[in-house]
Amino acid sequence: MIRDIKFHDTKPWLMTCSIDKDVKVLDINTNQTNFTLKGCSPLWSCCWDINNEHILYAGQQQGSVLKFDIRRPTEPVQELFIPGDYSPVVSVQAIGSSCSVFPLGGVISCKLTSLWGFENTTQEPRKHFLPVEGPFVSLTVHRNHNHLFLSSRPNARYPYARHFLFELTREDQVGCNIVHTFRGGNTQRMLSRTCLLSNQKDYAAAYIEDQRIVSIWNINNSNCVGSVPAQETVLDINSVKTSQSDYLLTLTESKLRAFKFTNW
Repeated sequence: MIRDIKFHDTKPWLMTCSIDKDVKVLDINTNQTNFTLKGCSPLWSCCWDINNEHILYAGQQQGSVLKFDIRRPTEPVQELFIPGDYSPVVSVQAIGSSCSVFPLGGVISCKLTSLWGFENTTQEPRKHFLPVEGPFVSLTVHRNHNHLFLSSRPNARYPYARHFLFELTREDQVGCNIVHTFRGGNTQRMLSRTCLLSNQKDYAAAYIEDQRIVSIWNINNSNCVGSVPAQETVLDINSVKTSQSDYLLTLTESKLRAFKFTNW
C-alpha cells in the first residue's frame, strides 16, 4: 500500500513510499524505476529536499525520518529521531533556505503526537520542539516556507478537529505563531490530508468528515469561501493549474475528482 507520493521539482521523477518499507523513484518519461531505497519500518510519508535535488526524506511508522542521498542509495545517510517518541511520522515537509528561521533549510516532522523541526547546520541537525497541541493528521508547507498548515484531530479539550495556519518564528529559540485557526468537524477518524492551494488568492482546504464536504478557506482573512461535496472519505486533497483553469482535486479509495475554480 502506497502511503505518499511526491513529484520532483526539476526532474521527471515521481517518488512513492509504502508500508513495505520501500521508497521508489520512478522516471515518468520511461516508466522505469530508477532507485529503490529501503527503510527500517513501514513508511508513512516522504518529500524531496528543496536545496539539494539528490536528497529525499521518508517518515517512518516507528517515528524517525530517514534522509537518503540517491547518489548513494544503499542506506540512509542520516536518521532524524526524537528519543522516546515512537509515534508514526504522518507528514514530513522540507523547508528551503529561503526560510529566515532555517537559513540552511531543514525538515518538519509531523508525528501523530508531536511536531518537530530539524534545522540543517554545518554539523548535526538541530532539533526544535514546536508547541502545538495534537494529535495530528496532516501538515503542508506554504510556498514561502515560513507558513505551515497543520491539522489535528479532536482531543479532550477540543471536541472538534482544528486546522492551523501558523508561521515559524525565531527569537531565543525556534517557535511558532498561530495566524488563523479553522474549525473542522466533530469527528476525524481517518488520516485525511489537507492542502494549501494557490489560485488567484491563497486558500486552505480540508475534508470535514461528519458533514461530508471539503471546506475551503481564504488564509488571508480566515473566511470560508465555499465547499465541494464529498460523499466518500477523502484521503488527500491537492490542486493543479493548467493554462486555462485551476482545479481542486480530491482523492478517495476509488475515485479522483476534479472541481474547477470559477470566479474566485
